[in-house]
Amino acid sequence: MVSIKNLIIVCILMINISNAQQYSFEHLSLEEGISYNLTYSVLQDSKGFMWFGTFYGLVRFDGRDYTHYKHTPYDSNSVSSDDIISLYEDKNGFIWVGTWSGGLNRFDPNQEKFTQYKYTISDTLSISDNLVYDISEDRLGRLWIATNNGLNRLVPASDPANNEKRDYFIRYLHDPANKHSINNNHVRVLSKDSKGRLWVGVNEGGLHYYDLENDYFIRLEEVTRDGSTSLIDIFEDDNKNLWLATWGGGLKKAQPIESDDGRVIGLRMNIFKNDPDDPYSISNNNIWSLEQDNSGNLWIGTYDGLNKFNPDEKTFDRYYHDEKNTNTLSSNKVSAITLDHSGVLWIGTFYGGIDRIVPGLAQFETFLHNPFDPRSLIDKEVNSLLEDRDSNVWVGTRNGITKIEKTDDKLHYKNIRFETKPEKTKANEITSFAEDFIGNIWVGTYDGLNCIYRNGHIERYNLPLLRFESEQGNIVTSLLIDNRGWLWVGTITHGLNLFDLNSKVYNSFKFDANDSSSISSNYVVSINEDREGNIWVGTYRGLNKLVLLSPSSGQPQVSFQRKFITTEGTLEITDKVFTVYEDLENNCWIGTNGGLISYDKITKKLTTYSESDGLPNDVICGILEDKDANLWMSTHRGIFKYNPQEKSFNNYYTLHGLQSNIFNPGSYFKNEQGKMMFGGINGFNSFFPENITRAAQIPPVVITSIKIFDKEKKYDKRINDLEEIELNYEENFFTIKFAALDYRLPERNQYYYFLEGFDRDWVYNETKNYASYTNLDPGEYVFKVRGSNSNGVWNEEGRSIRITITPPLWQTWWFKLMASIIVMIALLFVIYMIHRSEKRKTSFNKKLSELKLQALRSQMNPHFIFNTINSIQYFISCNDQESAFTYLSKFSKLMRQTLDNSAKSRISISRELEALQLYMDLQMLRFEKRFDYTIDVDPNIDIHYSEIPTMLIQPYIENAINHGISKKKSKGHIKVVLEKLNSSLRCVVEDDGVGINKSKEQKKGKKQGHTSSGMRLTRERLTIINTGKNNDSFISVVDRSEQEPDCSGTRVTINIPMEMQN
Repeated sequence: MVSIKNLIIVCILMINISNAQQYSFEHLSLEEGISYNLTYSVLQDSKGFMWFGTFYGLVRFDGRDYTHYKHTPYDSNSVSSDDIISLYEDKNGFIWVGTWSGGLNRFDPNQEKFTQYKYTISDTLSISDNLVYDISEDRLGRLWIATNNGLNRLVPASDPANNEKRDYFIRYLHDPANKHSINNNHVRVLSKDSKGRLWVGVNEGGLHYYDLENDYFIRLEEVTRDGSTSLIDIFEDDNKNLWLATWGGGLKKAQPIESDDGRVIGLRMNIFKNDPDDPYSISNNNIWSLEQDNSGNLWIGTYDGLNKFNPDEKTFDRYYHDEKNTNTLSSNKVSAITLDHSGVLWIGTFYGGIDRIVPGLAQFETFLHNPFDPRSLIDKEVNSLLEDRDSNVWVGTRNGITKIEKTDDKLHYKNIRFETKPEKTKANEITSFAEDFIGNIWVGTYDGLNCIYRNGHIERYNLPLLRFESEQGNIVTSLLIDNRGWLWVGTITHGLNLFDLNSKVYNSFKFDANDSSSISSNYVVSINEDREGNIWVGTYRGLNKLVLLSPSSGQPQVSFQRKFITTEGTLEITDKVFTVYEDLENNCWIGTNGGLISYDKITKKLTTYSESDGLPNDVICGILEDKDANLWMSTHRGIFKYNPQEKSFNNYYTLHGLQSNIFNPGSYFKNEQGKMMFGGINGFNSFFPENITRAAQIPPVVITSIKIFDKEKKYDKRINDLEEIELNYEENFFTIKFAALDYRLPERNQYYYFLEGFDRDWVYNETKNYASYTNLDPGEYVFKVRGSNSNGVWNEEGRSIRITITPPLWQTWWFKLMASIIVMIALLFVIYMIHRSEKRKTSFNKKLSELKLQALRSQMNPHFIFNTINSIQYFISCNDQESAFTYLSKFSKLMRQTLDNSAKSRISISRELEALQLYMDLQMLRFEKRFDYTIDVDPNIDIHYSEIPTMLIQPYIENAINHGISKKKSKGHIKVVLEKLNSSLRCVVEDDGVGINKSKEQKKGKKQGHTSSGMRLTRERLTIINTGKNNDSFISVVDRSEQEPDCSGTRVTINIPMEMQN
């Protein structure tokens, strides 16, 4: 049984959590693309890319795409091990990778290759151990490596003092006889401070300072006097203090004491340890990682939670994983923390993936529900908000009211629930608030109207329901005290009601199908008043303007105007209207479930806005205006600020500190000081608009890859480091990918691109980080791209790269000239030979035969071409651009190969197979994947240097599809087998279709609209090829059922003469 003391501690702990500044943790995990959820290290390189060292490989991230680097056995250019525990970028831009058991690696980003450094017993100049904990440089730029068996310094081959002509390591090991050696070989952490001093932390050895001039180490005993000797991380803050993460000894703050010559002669120590009775102490004494954010806050990753240190109070805010809240820390074991250039804090965890938060990005104050904390909301879902004349905040939830009173700069929470009968379960589901002229608070609920009088007395006022009306008629949705002091009550089924505050009598206004001046629906969603005193009523069937016909509040006469005069004629708004707001310019803004509507009451101009115009979401829940005339709106996907003058949007999400991305209609309020409040499904946020910071840092823009026919093209350098690339004429179908390296909300970064020499103007690509071009002519081009961060701050300079597409040989001027000369000489030579000798006549006839072969090879079934084009057109009409582009690329490549091959009498087997695969892929598209295929090649065949006559096999595959597979009801299969037979190639094309015999029976009596001549032409070709030769070429076509009664289909066997390339 849990003791009372422990229960009290838990409650105090939860109170501490609720009072800490709240952050929304965004998660990267296996589902998003990282290779493993156990992350040891996080690094941002000088280009802006993020690197993650995981239990299962190295990962590079650009905000949208992941690149994985894994160990490949027997490949010395791959990373030596997948278990990566440390990362470091040196002054030359190389990424150094430390592993658990594979030693050290140097990654060259230009070559995309690794150089491995491993411990070798017989080599004293190798690294001293294969477990590499940490990597750093000293002020001279020399690389130091902390291992499980000593400290190492790399001496590169380029060092003038290196006589070994190779990279080697100098080892620094513990020597009991030398007080200036490290006092333990288990070296865990290295850190260079702002003065260039190298600090060394060892396991069970404490802290060391490296004396560069004397090349030895000074032990600082102050760190270990409390008995804790194992250092895991070292961090220097902005005030030059050293923070030491220990394993078991808590957090230590060390202030270096320097001599007159700048040497460290001692440390002033402060120690922070976990106190089980103090919820404001550090959460655990086992610490893995340390980092400081841009606001100067120190973050501590421990074995049990993430901590933020408050230096003024010397207290810690704790952040834990909560299974019920996806916006919390993904795991309590925090192994790595890194701050990137844009202020994002990256948090690596054990088995939780990687989290990121942005401390100080926005100043949203968050109020949440915590069942263990009486100083929190009574329930998490907030439906209504109000600040009264005494500055008390009333929070209406699905389970009662929380009244937040502020005295002496402290908040006091008071929970209020209405007494009701047990069966009245909806009485405390609050929907709306209104304050009357004398300070009484009127409360709308799912079970009627209540009033909380200033003296504390509570009275309930049910609506006057008729016998046939259901209890839904008593559900109050919205309230308004107008400038006359009248109370308007909106309901779900009872329409709009005017409640007389004196007589306590309702006057109801309901929908009447026979009266066009009645309200458009009995389901009232919102009630708002403009400066002229007009009442605007939003319903589930549109917007109504209430027109008061008589001044009496007791029995007023009203009508409802549903249609409004606009510049485009009379218009009726029929969407669900959640809110109506009149701005300082007297424009009317209408929030609906289908977007935002602006109505200029003077010009009668009506403008609509939707997600395509920049809204984060089309459901507009609340609208407020700040002193600078910016509109702030809550939606079902965050909050956004709209600047009507600039027509610009700034969007804010959970990452910025919101309670959730989903807000509730009607749950918003602005007080007299300009403070805004918006409520949602997980609490509410309050803020002063002028305090909401906008990320103004310009993001670096990089080109990440170029793909030719969906295959990435590699260069000697990273493509972003190249100024120019060259493509041949066959590579004119390509996709360029790019990224703006700002990680606050990378999925909201935006792009413009422009291909100079092709595009007429810049192309706005929204948030898509790629551009595709097809069938570009040979020539010179310049590709340019610009990017922005999620708040629309643009890098106008962007990135550019020159692209040259070289023409084919036959399109060059010198080739055309030479070809003309050669043709003329050839013609003269042929004429001369015809007249000189009969033997030349034979040669001439042979040339004619070869021309005939070319003509035969160039034939391809036009039905196949037309059907393929129709299939591609179908994908385009379905807006399936990816499939259309894929098959258009394959079709274009097949056509180009067919044209190229038709000019040749023989081609390599590999080229023939490539054409066959393209042909069958396109036929699979045409027949909607009603068959599949396999190609088996004898390993004794050298497919790259063995040549066969062009396009001998394709007609039989065409025949198998058209006369075998297409007539089969179930899915079919085609098998192609290539075997070496002496100097010939035996090709077997086998299908499981209906077979020859059955196909002939089905054709009887049917008029044949088209007869394929492919097989007949192929036989003629083989006859011509064999003229004057002695070989065993033949073609055999048999019905499989004749040889194998249980099988169906056709087997074609072709013996093809095969030659080796010269």
